[in-house]
Amino acid sequence: MNPPTVAVIISSLNEENLIEHSLSSLLSQNYLHGINDVTFYLADSHSTDRTREIAKDFVDNIVLCPRGKLNARDKLVRMVSQDIIVNADADRFYSSNWLGTLIDAVSKDGVVAATGSQELSCYVNDAMEFISDIVLNIPKYFNRSVLRINGGNSAFLRQSYLQVGGFNLGVNQLKFFSIWIEEEIKFAYKMSRIGKVVKVDAIANTLRHDSISHYCFGEFGNRRICS
Repeated sequence: MNPPTVAVIISSLNEENLIEHSLSSLLSQNYLHGINDVTFYLADSHSTDRTREIAKDFVDNIVLCPRGKLNARDKLVRMVSQDIIVNADADRFYSSNWLGTLIDAVSKDGVVAATGSQELSCYVNDAMEFISDIVLNIPKYFNRSVLRINGGNSAFLRQSYLQVGGFNLGVNQLKFFSIWIEEEIKFAYKMSRIGKVVKVDAIANTLRHDSISHYCFGEFGNRRICS
């Protein structure tokens, strides 16, 4: 049986200050089990800075996508033909075994998606971390757990994505919280209905911090870079 083909989809919007660090880490990955057919795609939502200019030396294809992270990811998943889709973001630094760990996990029988372990964040205001922990830990008090697929640190089978209908593109994609619920929570439960969703030790470090009010409830913008 031939090894699966892999598409790594990196979402971007005005990431000129971070994207070189992120893409350098992605191109320095250690693959597992002889995987060598990996294609890197930049799903760019019409950046107005030097994001695409910087990325062209790192990725195989740059695709202009409609505004909205879910729109961008959905367009690329439907456009490519690879067996496994790996989700990455242009503002994260990925550990050297990140890609291999995700591919290995999602290649196992019965597994339709794999999500990486908790990221190391550098928010100047820990309020976002606190709020996220509350949301994700409330069910533990009722002896339940929250199923989650990390939007910028995960992999899934392309055919499984199509089978469940993909993301709901009708959510408000200018609001982080709306995107987060759809991309990471609701999508995880969709996928879990047709197979296993597993968590693995694949680490991605967040390279930025954001204004807490914008990060939770407002439009994307006013981003500040971690020093």
